[in-house]
Amino acid sequence: MKKRLAVIVSLASTALAASAAYSNPAYEFISTPISYDSQLSLGFQFTTTQSVDVTALGYWDYQDDGFATPHEVGIFDSEGNLVADAMLSAGTADPLVDQFRYAGINPVILGAGRTYTIAATTFGPFDPWAYGNGYGLSPAIIGFSLNPEITVDTNGALFVYQSDNVLRDPTFHFSDYTVYAGPNFLVPEPATFALIGAGLLLLWGFGLMRRRADFGFSFMRSVYRIGAAATVREARDD
Repeated sequence: MKKRLAVIVSLASTALAASAAYSNPAYEFISTPISYDSQLSLGFQFTTTQSVDVTALGYWDYQDDGFATPHEVGIFDSEGNLVADAMLSAGTADPLVDQFRYAGINPVILGAGRTYTIAATTFGPFDPWAYGNGYGLSPAIIGFSLNPEITVDTNGALFVYQSDNVLRDPTFHFSDYTVYAGPNFLVPEPATFALIGAGLLLLWGFGLMRRRADFGFSFMRSVYRIGAAATVREARDD
């Protein structure tokens, strides 16, 4: 019994861990201009083409060698409400996925056909951030591609200067920049949901087996106690 339960737990853990590897970023690129500047909240505005499940928030890691400072990343709705938030640590603690380091969050569902802004804090001129136009204008982002679940206007990039490191909803445009990168997020592929479902189903089965095992043990213990009590009563009667 214990061996069977151990196998179930192992399979469930494997399924849930594997799901993290099957996720798509909001956008990707090959190369782009970079900049260093003072403290900013920067990112871009996007619109969902369907309901979007966000499972992780990230920040661009120039040269893939870790961050000099932490970075807070968040998603704001069209009314300026923060609907998702994560803090990325300095260094290389957060996992690297295609030029971005990510921190997992409790999944957040973004409604279909709605406009959001993803933004991040730069924490000053220590980690560079990328910028440019993804639709052929100069300065160009080379190899720019979007997840089909979102759209971004040619001048979707937004920023706001600030004197601290508190994440803000940026509202200022400059030129025809498509994104400031900056922030990104991960969306699971359909296969990921199957893996998650398999893991949760296995965990449910594990819990059910444990409950049945506990019930059987409790039942047998109760039977033993009743029998023992009856034996004592009979001995006293004699």
